[in-house]
Amino acid sequence: MYKYFSMIILLVLMVSSCSEDTNLTEPLDILKQSHERSTKVNTAEYSLDFTFKAPNMDNELSAKVTLVRDTLNTSYPMKIYAEYADGTKIAYQNENFTLVDNVNKKYIQITKDQDPSRFLIENFLNSSFEMVAPITSYDMYISEFKDSMKLESVVEIDGVKAYLLTSSKHYPEFNVNASMKMYVRKSDLLRFREEIYQVRGNDTVKYISNLKDVKLDGKIDDKIFTLKKPEGYTEEDLGAAEPKASVDVGSVAPDFQLKDESGKIVSLANFKGKVLVLDFWGTWCKWCVKAMPELQKVHKHFEGKNALVLGISCQEPPGADPVKFKKDNNVNYQTLLEGDQTAMEYGVTGFPTMFVVGKDGKVLYRKSGFTETMAQELIDLITPNL
Repeated sequence: MYKYFSMIILLVLMVSSCSEDTNLTEPLDILKQSHERSTKVNTAEYSLDFTFKAPNMDNELSAKVTLVRDTLNTSYPMKIYAEYADGTKIAYQNENFTLVDNVNKKYIQITKDQDPSRFLIENFLNSSFEMVAPITSYDMYISEFKDSMKLESVVEIDGVKAYLLTSSKHYPEFNVNASMKMYVRKSDLLRFREEIYQVRGNDTVKYISNLKDVKLDGKIDDKIFTLKKPEGYTEEDLGAAEPKASVDVGSVAPDFQLKDESGKIVSLANFKGKVLVLDFWGTWCKWCVKAMPELQKVHKHFEGKNALVLGISCQEPPGADPVKFKKDNNVNYQTLLEGDQTAMEYGVTGFPTMFVVGKDGKVLYRKSGFTETMAQELIDLITPNL
């Protein structure tokens, strides 16, 4: 009887201790413990409200999201299902992406050789994955804001007690002030709301991710990650007409004819005898924007020499203005417009993608994505090939 009674007391203590709020005072300690707990999350279900606002651009979405860690997937270690407010559904598993577009009655599949994980980024979902079940390291997560992170106060938002963490950083190369607000639930240190603001002059760009009804480590039926074609829907393969990435190191770079910022037609032949960095990018692409100051460093380093950087704008949404966007971000290397067809001809499947073309017209380098060492890597490659 005593043993049984002791077990009941122990169970009560365990339940009450789990339900108590944390009581932390150091912002980086809050973030570290939050990250450590989140990396142990294997499944999550939540409702996401996302807002992106910028001059001439406004995007809001609401979705119900389900994710499961998938350690067998080396490209993007998650299984993901999301259903948007208009009924459109997406699923990602086994490095394949499927979309059921209820608005246009289309069934779309993107297979693993077409870099499907990029569609998760383009759908503004990936930031919420990092809040609930991150796949990046703690050091990488806090690298940009760790020196200015502050615990402002404990607040109540949507009926939830939360630590309000803030941070800010100035980017002199862009003349941009960036700031972040992060709300971390006191009860279990879940990051459930993040606000990022980028301000330059009178222009403000903001990203807001807000999670509700979060359920962690519940049982998920694997069937939801397989979307079947509804009756009457048109089947479409976005990558069917795209060639595989045949333009690689050693290949002759395909010629192109694209408009420059003044409307003049420019071709690859115009740069014969120069080492050329081609940057396939878009104003909508966060990692493309992060790459800009690195490419600006490369441009400045080789200014007046036999090498230059050339941006090629791609997949721009209605209302986007790449020329203004570039100027607003203090970038003065040349940019060509409407590069979607050229990107296909180069086999570009993710953004940003960089090519370095030598003086003989052959590709010396090809790489997708952003790294903080990008500028030095390009400088070291280009210098002996001038």
